[in-house]
Amino acid sequence: MDPLCNDDSIPVMELSKMPQQLEETDTEPSQPEGVPSVTTILIQLNVFNALAHNGAILGIPSETLCNKALLSLFDSTGPLSPVSERCPVSLYPTTIQKTVPHHPWIDLFPIPQMRDNFILASNSINEEELGTDIVSIRDSADEKPTLIVWGNPSDPQA
Repeated sequence: MDPLCNDDSIPVMELSKMPQQLEETDTEPSQPEGVPSVTTILIQLNVFNALAHNGAILGIPSETLCNKALLSLFDSTGPLSPVSERCPVSLYPTTIQKTVPHHPWIDLFPIPQMRDNFILASNSINEEELGTDIVSIRDSADEKPTLIVWGNPSDPQA
């Protein structure tokens, strides 16, 4: 048996049976309660990989993103960093990114208007809750993922 988890408090699934179950049902196999679905894990992994990829392009080490005091490299009050030649247009900093102090996690999204909206709303929202809402997925019929990435991380259409 190939364990998905080896913690005794979490039910174990047999991964070797999953392809057969998928073929038979044409949907995801039922999950034991408390164990996230494979699709949920894949969506979250893709989101985190995409954000890390964009951070690498922008020169933002992922390990620094947990520092709440960190300022964006694009912010004129911070250590202003030039945009790399390999930086896709979708990640170029906006005027708001260059003029309003903000945390660099906002710079990782490939939608300029979204970044501006996050920055402009940052005084009236809880950024930690927003971050959780963006990457959180609940396994229920009425909850859908907020962000899905299935292609190039710097492409707003992905």
